Amino acid sequence: MTQHEAFGIELRRRRNAAGLSLQGLAKELNYSKGHLSKIETGAKAPTPQLARQADAVLSAGGELSRLAPQTPVGHPRQAVPAPRHEAPPLPRARRSELEAATEDPAVAQGLRLQFDTIRDLGKRMSPRLVQPMLHGSLVSLRDMLAAAGEAGAKRRVALMTARFVEYAGWMAQEAGRREEAVALTLESAALAELAGDPGLAAYALVRRAELAMYAGAAQQTIALAERALADPHATARVRGLAEHRLAQGFAQLGEEARCRAALERAAALLAEAAAPEPVLPEETLARATMLTPPAAGRADVPASGLVVAPARGPAAGRGVAPVVGSSTVADLDAVVTGWCLYDLGRPAEAARLLERGLAGTSPEARRARALYGVRLALAHEAAGELDRMHEVALESLDTARALGSDTVRSQLRNLAWMVQRRHSHRPSRDLHVEITAALQDGVVD
Repeated sequence: MTQHEAFGIELRRRRNAAGLSLQGLAKELNYSKGHLSKIETGAKAPTPQLARQADAVLSAGGELSRLAPQTPVGHPRQAVPAPRHEAPPLPRARRSELEAATEDPAVAQGLRLQFDTIRDLGKRMSPRLVQPMLHGSLVSLRDMLAAAGEAGAKRRVALMTARFVEYAGWMAQEAGRREEAVALTLESAALAELAGDPGLAAYALVRRAELAMYAGAAQQTIALAERALADPHATARVRGLAEHRLAQGFAQLGEEARCRAALERAAALLAEAAAPEPVLPEETLARATMLTPPAAGRADVPASGLVVAPARGPAAGRGVAPVVGSSTVADLDAVVTGWCLYDLGRPAEAARLLERGLAGTSPEARRARALYGVRLALAHEAAGELDRMHEVALESLDTARALGSDTVRSQLRNLAWMVQRRHSHRPSRDLHVEITAALQDGVVD
């Protein structure tokens, strides 16, 4: 018996147990009766989304999702190309120059501003354009770290290097190079430990959980998120982000109760992290740079010496240190909950929350708007709101064209697959052509 034949038998059994006719279930799921009939007989394979919706409608507790293929039929996973290192050789600084740079507060502040600028550009540019900038900065930072003699200087440079490396890992993920993204994330954790900032090292576990989530590895997502939550050094924000990944892992498995519990804990932790902390008057001047040496005897300052102030330049007004995790989505709880509800087969609820989250996201945050916009279009499609789906999808596709985002591209592939069944809706047929052409021609690469 094939996997989709087993799914069809279980779907029919649960439909009959619920007292639903084939037509009644088709109406609940927004699928045609003929399509569901082929799935029940095993003539057609179910999509992961149909399985999730059927799980929710029939209260199957994730059993139907476990029986369904996790990759849409005819839509194989994309191969991950090997990491490339094509930067030309550059002249290296002398050791005396590097040592001087590690001890100069103005250099530290300049590196912080550079980090914020690159991160701003990453919101709206292809990772292939951002990565060369990161590479140049990392060459200098790694050389400075190797040359740093004084322990405090070494910790401060290690911390800044960890932030650059972590962001480079995210850009590698966006460029579709998952293995490189994992390697850089592991390196950032090691650098954070060297800097005496185990909290940042815990965040690396959250990033690895996110990479596993995008790969569809729910159990690995959950395991990594739980490791981050068990880390005694994880900050409230890191634990909140870990709860988000935990919720998304449970959603992929169809475990709704555990997913919702994790989302509730995430909301509380992120609210706690967002609460302002008092700044003592004598600290005001010291907080002019991200990498100021710690005051003697200060027990509340980590060994890394990260005493930070409101940043200047592009980072002005954002708070003290660079924010871990997404800094562009105002209502992170709304978009993550919406993402989970879609995976749980509750697209109408998902669409309401994703609409709210997208409305509060700045137009400048193009990458976030494209990603959550496509996810919103998927939710509207599954809920049968085809006109709104078409409107949102076209806007997101237009935003995605300049980004070269692999995560956005993966969601567009899912949307192209799902709208194929809407052949009686002319805008959906046109949308399928638009998305397919963009993916095949490399317009969103």
